[in-house]
Amino acid sequence: MEDGRLVAHVTDHRITRVTTTKAIEQHNRIYISMRNALALTQLKARVITSTGKVTNFDEKNLKEIRDEETDNTYRIFAMEGVEIDSEIEVLYTLKIRARTQETFYFQQRTPIKEFYYELQSPKSQVFDFKVYNDNNTIVADTLNRKNRFVLRCNDIPGLREEGFGNTGANSKRIELKLLFNYDSNSRSRLNNWADAGRE
Repeated sequence: MEDGRLVAHVTDHRITRVTTTKAIEQHNRIYISMRNALALTQLKARVITSTGKVTNFDEKNLKEIRDEETDNTYRIFAMEGVEIDSEIEVLYTLKIRARTQETFYFQQRTPIKEFYYELQSPKSQVFDFKVYNDNNTIVADTLNRKNRFVLRCNDIPGLREEGFGNTGANSKRIELKLLFNYDSNSRSRLNNWADAGRE
């Protein structure tokens, strides 16, 4: 909680190996959606070639664009020095307005070798999770007096898009919701059917 508002810090860390010219074209331009974001608090990126040459991202190349159709703002930049068999590594953190329920898709067109998801929250905030289209489950424990929820998956196949099909319905995803917030005066369960009926 900050100034009476629930906020979250979301970190996205990706390492993508590009093995074809088409893959370079798809992955060397990075888009960071600023929808619902209060600030971009951390940004690091680099390219590592097959010979070990490292080219770090220069923040002077970071630009901001607005999509007029969706009214969404993006931070955008291109990676330099990308060759076939390079790795593109991007790490960024957004401070966002947190929501009490969220959907997180973790399957994309590109296959994923290793996927790791972790949510940490104060002990007073209890979340519930459901994983769709995958047999792995969220594992809950505590770390440094915080709740921790973890999902690990390996070898996620690329999601094939089909014409006139709802690709999102078949994508692997996590649905989460805040069940209890013991910092508030209320001890009752949040996001229940009675609340939904009043919306």
